[in-house]
Amino acid sequence: MNIKRETIVLKNDLSEIRKIRETVEKFGEEHKLSPDDIFDMNLALEEIVVNIISYGYKTNEMRSIKVDLSIDEKILTLKTEDDGVGFDPTKAPPADVNSSMEKRIHGGFGIHIVKNIVDEIEYKRENNKNIFIMKKNIKTYFKK
Repeated sequence: MNIKRETIVLKNDLSEIRKIRETVEKFGEEHKLSPDDIFDMNLALEEIVVNIISYGYKTNEMRSIKVDLSIDEKILTLKTEDDGVGFDPTKAPPADVNSSMEKRIHGGFGIHIVKNIVDEIEYKRENNKNIFIMKKNIKTYFKK
């Protein structure tokens, strides 16, 4: 088993989102992931981290969000960890994708996108932290 891993720590500020893109692109290129997998990884992480920053904290106090990327054979694992308000995305109601834009209830589309990008999601709350894990079967992976 040859697990490759990258970890970044972000502040709970939307300006930090660019760090996700930079890290994901570097990680994907280093490990020869397909452009589709790099795009999907970026989109899924950005959606989750934006939700954490936008809804997870009741105050403007600076907090940290840990993001782990790892790859083992053909499984890509994306993990976020934060100490914001508890929220289990696996239990979020489905997004209303069939109504007109005017009738849709705000919210839920980020989680809907993530559920359609990755193959498996898991949530747990441990030691007052949200731990959200996304796993994706990758399309192309060329070992070095």
